[in-house]
Amino acid sequence: KAACIAYLIDKLKNNGFNQNLAVKNNLLYSANGDNVIEVIDMNTSQVKAQLRGHVDTILTYVVFKNMLVSTSADGALKFWNTNNNTLIESKKLGKEFTELTIEDGKLFGSFVTYTKGPQNTNSATAHKESLETPT
Repeated sequence: KAACIAYLIDKLKNNGFNQNLAVKNNLLYSANGDNVIEVIDMNTSQVKAQLRGHVDTILTYVVFKNMLVSTSADGALKFWNTNNNTLIESKKLGKEFTELTIEDGKLFGSFVTYTKGPQNTNSATAHKESLETPT
């Protein structure tokens, strides 16, 4: 596992970017600003797969059931099979979900909208909505 951490530190030095990490069954999921999620074996530090399909910066991702769910700045929501690292489904929701959470066995996405108010004041409103997952 130390070699896996060293690998991630090296990636951060080169790319300077990592939103979050997700772990399932000794596999580490990592995105580093290049629109790709790497699947890394934590025992060997080897990249087992690269999940490609996002066309904009990956904002967040979470393991949910047998899927990795990821979002990107272009409003795309993608569902990846964690058993074979293939894309199950892609949805274009038009919202930049900056956080994905699991509550009571359901998937939720959070995003922020901004409103320009009077006299050049701005306000931000946080939203959270339930996300439908593939069957």
